[in-house]
Amino acid sequence: MIDMLIQIPSSIFLIEFIIFSVVCIWIAWFWNNNGGVSTHLPSLTSLSPFEMAALRDGCKGVIQIALFNLWHRNLLITTSSVGKKTQIQKNDALTLQSESQIEEILYQFATQPRAPADFFKDDFLQARLDRQIKPINQKLEKKHLKRTGSQKRQIWTAFWMTLLLILGLGSTKLYFDLLYDRPVGFLILLLIALPIITWFILKPANRNTSLGYRYQKKLAEHFEWTKYNDNNGIEPDFLVAIFGVSVLTHFATFSVFEQTFSDDAVNNTRTTSSGGGCGGSDGDGGGCGGCG
Repeated sequence: MIDMLIQIPSSIFLIEFIIFSVVCIWIAWFWNNNGGVSTHLPSLTSLSPFEMAALRDGCKGVIQIALFNLWHRNLLITTSSVGKKTQIQKNDALTLQSESQIEEILYQFATQPRAPADFFKDDFLQARLDRQIKPINQKLEKKHLKRTGSQKRQIWTAFWMTLLLILGLGSTKLYFDLLYDRPVGFLILLLIALPIITWFILKPANRNTSLGYRYQKKLAEHFEWTKYNDNNGIEPDFLVAIFGVSVLTHFATFSVFEQTFSDDAVNNTRTTSSGGGCGGSDGDGGGCGGCG
């Protein structure tokens, strides 16, 4: 094997190396997407807004839809603190009447004025929400829209094994080419590009399955027309669940909420909680682990 790597011309090796890498990536992809699981898309109306939001943006999506429901019913109000920073507080003039435990937890959290980011990054709040969000993820897993724990371990195993095979072979050839003073420029480019391509194709860090991505795409395409018409007969929470709070920029009635809980506002506002939280989407670490 070593003698063959030393003797094979670089031009021939590069062609065979590219073919070998493509085959390795395809096998890993096939292993993780065709394990006997049904590929039939669920009905577009089979998920609740909370489940659609969890599929779109993990725990962050669930919190967004719950906050929107509370704000839409005037149960949350915006105030300004020192420095005119926006804060959120529950409306004491109204009483929460909801069957959603997630909304109840967020409503009680807003007893004191909170910055928008606190709802996504406060560790204690996330720990309470995790228990409520876990059943949502379990339903999505049963419908094969999100990866189970074993599927996540499998995709990471496939990813690292693929990288080991590609980089192991390529690095060995690179070593001998350098040793014998042969051109290695294109091989180095391949060794940089192939791990990136592997990551992009296998998506090991993402929770959604390929069926989940197809379902999201189908939802977005089917309801695209509703984004630009506030008299479309579709409940606004349904649109937020599918498209996120950015969809509210098209509706003057909800512009305040969109500005308050936009991704920029949430991600750029500091919280008094230490680390963790749901600042990013679909994270398994820190807070909101149950929603990952």
